[in-house]
Amino acid sequence: MILSLDAINEAFGPYADLYRDVLGVKANASNEQIQHAYFQKRNTLFHTLAELENTSSSDAKTVNRRFQAERRMDAVVMTLRILGDNNSRAAYDDIRA
Repeated sequence: MILSLDAINEAFGPYADLYRDVLGVKANASNEQIQHAYFQKRNTLFHTLAELENTSSSDAKTVNRRFQAERRMDAVVMTLRILGDNNSRAAYDDIRA
């Protein structure tokens, strides 16, 4: 199985660990813990994006913050898809070892 980690690498860097760096959980986290961490990260990012949406400023700093938040949201969703599927999670665990 080939895993595409492009979204994660773009948002968190090429050496980011899906467990630790993206979701903030241990590698032996249960599916429930992974889902809980996903929802926490997603809610935080939704809040950030909503704040930026309500900002009338369109300066470079605000645009960049929005872009980074969107990239992180993509990465968090991709992380759940990988770690939430037993086969994908096993493949990821093999490449991170």
